[in-house]
Amino acid sequence: MKLSVLQLRGYYPSKIQLTTWPEDREEGGSCFVSCRVPFAIDRNDFRSWQLGVSVSFWSAGEKKEAGYSGEIELRGQFHVHPTYEGNIGKLVIVNGGSILYSSIRELLLSLTGRSPHGSFYLPSVSLEENYELAKAHIKEVMDKINSGQDSPA
Repeated sequence: MKLSVLQLRGYYPSKIQLTTWPEDREEGGSCFVSCRVPFAIDRNDFRSWQLGVSVSFWSAGEKKEAGYSGEIELRGQFHVHPTYEGNIGKLVIVNGGSILYSSIRELLLSLTGRSPHGSFYLPSVSLEENYELAKAHIKEVMDKINSGQDSPA
């Protein structure tokens, strides 16, 4: 088995907020889900990144309630192997973000598994859009690192 060029060095929860609605509400409604992926790049090593994934979820406002609302954020430290010559920003945001998102998914399943509302499953997502939104900022940060200026991220 070959190791990935992206390695997770560790992660931790920076926010866990979960509200369970009272049992007497009519359940079965859908949820809105929002996902943010803030990042910071080590100015001394552009292959070392801190990445956050923040997932918010709330009832879609229908007649039925979704049963849960809240926000969970994990932060992780990632390192890209020196032999990798591809798009580091895309690798970290999309793949690293997906690692953290799946951990949030499992954490939420664990937290809601014994509730009378049942387990809450976050939908599967693609973080490509998050990379596209961050692309210009990543370039700006990398340019500053390469020129010797402090990283604004």
